Amino acid sequence: MDSYFNTSQFKQLLQNYENLRDKGICSYIDAEEFYDIADYYQMLGEPQKALEAIDMSLKIFPGSALPLCFKARIILIAENNPKKAEELIEQVADKSNMEYAYTKAEIMLGDNKPQQADRYLKERMKTFGGDEEDFILDCASIFADYNEYDLAEQWLKRSTLTEDDDYKDIQARILMDRGMFDESERIINELIDRDPYSNMYWNRLASSQFLRNNIRDSITSSEYSLAINPKDEEALLNKANGLFSLGNYEEAKNYYERFLKIQPNHGGVLQEMAFLESRLGHPELAMEYIDKAEENGIDKELATVTRGYIQLENDNPEETESYFRKALIDSHSSPKVIYYIAIAIYDVGYLPVAKKLLGMLLKDAAPQWKDGYAYYARCCFELDSMREYLLALKTAVMKNPDEARAILGDLYPEGTNPEDYLSMPPVPPESDENIPH
Repeated sequence: MDSYFNTSQFKQLLQNYENLRDKGICSYIDAEEFYDIADYYQMLGEPQKALEAIDMSLKIFPGSALPLCFKARIILIAENNPKKAEELIEQVADKSNMEYAYTKAEIMLGDNKPQQADRYLKERMKTFGGDEEDFILDCASIFADYNEYDLAEQWLKRSTLTEDDDYKDIQARILMDRGMFDESERIINELIDRDPYSNMYWNRLASSQFLRNNIRDSITSSEYSLAINPKDEEALLNKANGLFSLGNYEEAKNYYERFLKIQPNHGGVLQEMAFLESRLGHPELAMEYIDKAEENGIDKELATVTRGYIQLENDNPEETESYFRKALIDSHSSPKVIYYIAIAIYDVGYLPVAKKLLGMLLKDAAPQWKDGYAYYARCCFELDSMREYLLALKTAVMKNPDEARAILGDLYPEGTNPEDYLSMPPVPPESDENIPH
């Protein structure tokens, strides 16, 4: 939790704001203080209260950069609406304000225009009047936030503040993206030693541990984060995902539901709830969740395939075939939809069918296609086709090491890098409730 929020100064500010909001007791609060109050409520998992503070600020300071930027980011992320966010940000009166510049770049990133965002920030750096090092690290962090790690690394290389906490945090995120988990976790643990009450660092550690299949350690790190802030959204989601991966469905459901109380319209989590309810044998409820997920932005074709998956998992073959056929027709049999269907079939355990479908997909795949190779390799392994497995493994590791780690990692010693799988014999897990998905 931000240490500023624990100070007597902020507590007095919050009291003044709540007196103004609830009792109309007049107290001067400037735009930056309204922003801090909104940030505090957002951190507590109370987005509606955060927006109330921002809207009150905009009534008093209608062209102020900070509240407009705060609201634009919410629209960009929660509503996935870059156009609406852009219209709002243009109401900022002082466009030399750096918060305006950062938010404008984020809108470009949210609109899948990373190179445009990079060019824009480079132009802004030429006229930046403050500390250039701060600007560089801010830009690197923005690109990392939107998973543009190559650009984040380019910006980070401009900085000389190599011992700065922000520098190290971005460096750890880049290393994590590169699959260099030992190095990443070493840096994150160093940051935790400096600030053991940082939700952000504990969440980073949990994400790294999850990605390298250290699921129980990831859950433990999430619990440390939740002990600091029980409503931390990332920690709730990390723990839910970890519990789901271990097959603790009822407990996972509790944490997904806690997350949805804070973000009820999160399409990805609504889809996870659909998978979870299907796994619990509640197909009707699962279908309701996937309907909500589609209403809240998940890919239409993926939603249709997920409906087929739910029916397949609950032994309704005719409905399964109907949904899969619809997805293929609507997409003109796109490779993406064939891949979705193959993974759904794999996930339910029909490995010979999944292997055949993946084999046909990957045989004709475009050179840039990288998904499904590890799944195909796992099918070969589970079906005792070791010669095929070894051939498929080589391609899986080369094309998509992250997928290889997620799907094949439990066949090798914990922490092994995917490129080392090629020189080691795979060993079946001792207990194998479900093959990885």
